[in-house]
Amino acid sequence: MTHNECLQWLRDSPKETISPKELSRILGGDPYYYNIAAKNGTLKLPHMWMGRNLRIFKGPVLRVIEAGEWPGKLQGGMEE
Repeated sequence: MTHNECLQWLRDSPKETISPKELSRILGGDPYYYNIAAKNGTLKLPHMWMGRNLRIFKGPVLRVIEAGEWPGKLQGGMEE
């Protein structure tokens, strides 16, 4: 999938949250870094834990990407 196809898939998805793996497919990087950032309190996206699984709200992800603010705004210094 191209970057634009991934963004369209994200827009069309009925889910309100995405996993770190799904986010990494769109933005790149290692999904584990998103987990570490969330655990350390440096993930600059609204998120929640469902048990031990990190869920990231997709609305803010789309807004940040469409505004061209990636990569600096999402991971809080954990970019590759």
